[in-house]
Amino acid sequence: MATTLPSGTAHCYSRVVITLTNVPSALQAASATATEWYSPFVTPAGALLGALIGGGIALISARLSDKRKQRADDVRQWDARLIEIYADMDAATLVFYSTWNLNDGDSRHLNQVIPDMEASIDAMGRGIAIIEIIAPNCESASRLLRDVAREALTNAENAIPMRGKHLETFKSAHAELVAAVQAQIRRTHQKKKTKKPLEKKA
Repeated sequence: MATTLPSGTAHCYSRVVITLTNVPSALQAASATATEWYSPFVTPAGALLGALIGGGIALISARLSDKRKQRADDVRQWDARLIEIYADMDAATLVFYSTWNLNDGDSRHLNQVIPDMEASIDAMGRGIAIIEIIAPNCESASRLLRDVAREALTNAENAIPMRGKHLETFKSAHAELVAAVQAQIRRTHQKKKTKKPLEKKA
């Protein structure tokens, strides 16, 4: 049975249908308008965020690189300082070696070098105070050399030159310090060991 719309209702119904038909296009237009309004803000914000992230990464990388360079510079400076101290201690041994050809009881010549021996032992002590900080691995060898030097000083005060077993003991302590300094420098300059690759699980 056909339904007859009241008078005037058909016109209103057609307007509703037309209006509903135009809804998708209206939404698209509104969306386009909103996008046009939002785009000027989104693009600069995204670029700014990217710049901030990139800048942060670059800053962290630069700081890490600076720290590595600073550590390398510190190592080089400490090695250079250690070599200087060793050179001073090596020079301090000369006065002790100079007594090996003196005769027992030659107090006149030994008394002449005693002040230089005392000054050399003081110089060794100053060197040891720095070695304790920058090269602890060389500390025991440097102390041993100073102890042997003190024994040589005591012998000189008793008119006993550094000969025979005294000379050999002094040479041994001196050589031990040389070896310790060389080992320290090699240790600080050795290349980092590469990590072993992970074994693949069967």
